[in-house]
Amino acid sequence: MSDVSLYIHTVTYPSLSYRRDWILDTMNNYLRGLNDTYLNSTSLYPTLSPGRPHIHVFGQHLSGAEMVRIYSSIDCYVLPSHGEGWGLPYLESMALGKPVIATGWSGMTEFLNPRVAYVLNYTLKPVHTSDPWFQGAKWAEPSESGLVAVLREAYANPHREAMGAAARAEVVAKYDNKAVGRSILQRLKEVSAQLAAGGPRQPRSLDISKDPVHIDLHMCALAPRLPRAVPPLGQAGAIRMAVATTWAPRPCGIATFTDALLRSLRPLLPAGSQVDVFPIILDLQMPTNLTDPYPPNAIRQYNYGDYVRAAAAINSGGYNVAMLQYEFGIFGGTHGSYATCFSKLLRVPVVSVIHTLSDNLPDEHHYNLQNLAGVSDSVVVMSPASRNKLGAYHGIPGGHVAVLPHGVPRVPQVNTAAVKASLNVTGRTVLITNGLIHPGKGIDLVLQALPEVVAAVPNVLYLVVGEPHPGCKQTCLDHYKHLQAMAAERNLTGSHVRFVTQFLDEDTMMRYIQAADVYVLPYRDRITTNSGTLSMAMAAGKVVVSTPFEHAAVALIGGRGVLFDFDNWRALRDALLGVLGDFPRQAALSKAAREYASGLEWSDVAAGYLRLLTNVTQSASMATA
Repeated sequence: MSDVSLYIHTVTYPSLSYRRDWILDTMNNYLRGLNDTYLNSTSLYPTLSPGRPHIHVFGQHLSGAEMVRIYSSIDCYVLPSHGEGWGLPYLESMALGKPVIATGWSGMTEFLNPRVAYVLNYTLKPVHTSDPWFQGAKWAEPSESGLVAVLREAYANPHREAMGAAARAEVVAKYDNKAVGRSILQRLKEVSAQLAAGGPRQPRSLDISKDPVHIDLHMCALAPRLPRAVPPLGQAGAIRMAVATTWAPRPCGIATFTDALLRSLRPLLPAGSQVDVFPIILDLQMPTNLTDPYPPNAIRQYNYGDYVRAAAAINSGGYNVAMLQYEFGIFGGTHGSYATCFSKLLRVPVVSVIHTLSDNLPDEHHYNLQNLAGVSDSVVVMSPASRNKLGAYHGIPGGHVAVLPHGVPRVPQVNTAAVKASLNVTGRTVLITNGLIHPGKGIDLVLQALPEVVAAVPNVLYLVVGEPHPGCKQTCLDHYKHLQAMAAERNLTGSHVRFVTQFLDEDTMMRYIQAADVYVLPYRDRITTNSGTLSMAMAAGKVVVSTPFEHAAVALIGGRGVLFDFDNWRALRDALLGVLGDFPRQAALSKAAREYASGLEWSDVAAGYLRLLTNVTQSASMATA
């Protein structure tokens, strides 16, 4: 079949890039790794080579009109997918009179059948991934031999065009605008007739995570807040507080922050006080984690019913105040809108701790942040700059905004050599970056700079400590593998780069930080308003080399650290070489960093939260008395 060409339109992960060279490299590496001499000879370039299979890759974004031209020019559309929601590309191809080859599974089975498509057999197999969206799930594994057979059949079928014509006829009859409009009108008439027939409507339990109901920002924004019904404070001003937050064992910096805050806050509360955590977990974790280690009051992130039940438990449980740890991506709903709905269901005062801010948020995030701040009795941010942003960019008045910095543990001065020995890095100049790994972390910049750094300082060892961020799923897993490949390609793995693939508790993380000579923060995200790891590194008196993201730009000026330009590995190289080996400069930077962090210990920060909670609860009690 030398007269057959395969045209592929795809992107690369984790960058979601259409760069053709990256796509070709990825596909070539795959083909060269196969034990098949025919596939090893595949041409991925436009020029046809006699006797060789030809695959052409579109290394660019294609407009709708361009896609139509491509659909029109092909003989058959092929996508042996593991599963689809609806499968719009199949439907578009069929609408243009093209037969399709598809797996007989998931949404497209609504319109695929043997008259209009080559339907592949499949077996359902478990999805082997750490991606929380797919844990415990199965997907279709299409038959490879079946695919080979139908490709040959499609090539040889003299009635292929007739099959395409039948496909177009079915699509037009069922799915063109007029047909869909008639279906909607008919359904509306049926609903109207049912309503006109009268009779009591039976309520049903609504699970928005499963029912076909779209919850958007407007619904939560327009919902009224329940009236206050705050119980009086306990004896000696005892407070009962509910905290909605991510929580261990879910790997998340917000969980680490909240755990550290509560460990310091609980001893400061009046006698008889109580703090209960309502952990926000991923839905698929619930069946295996409800009993241990998650408590029964866990809130599944995307299950609206859990927010309703949690709010009812707080309203009836004698709580005086609720605290929400708010970060993009940890509350369910459209861009976290369930946080606003949840707050409006509470009859107790709400204190919302905002962890990330930007002067350039998308409209949906901006709108949700405004709504959450509006329903909160007090909003906490971690820097004066963040408070100014709330007012200047989000229209949130500063009257009920409190500035309470990110805390740090009390870090004793230790013998660095002893800590290095405990981690098996004796005699090495240690660089470290830690936290949940994602493309915005900028670790690839360090790997680019490291060969030249190693040439000048041969005993350098770079520790990459952390696991792929669960919030960005497969993208972060692929990015982590890409980082490992980068280190291997530069002959750095083991000798000069070590990957410690785990999410560390605070004590273990501090040991790694104490072992570091230089703490590297090559972040790409300019709007990172708070970095707990930066605060911890400064509290440990470490030399910090960082991009000037918002928190670092404030904390490291004045000789407290070294800043370099975003996305500039050469500037990072120069910054590292400027401090490595310059021991007097390292000592000065270390002293200045430790002095700056001396007022940020968790005990001091917790005292600020205690004052805030006391004011909020006393004001609410007086208002409802």
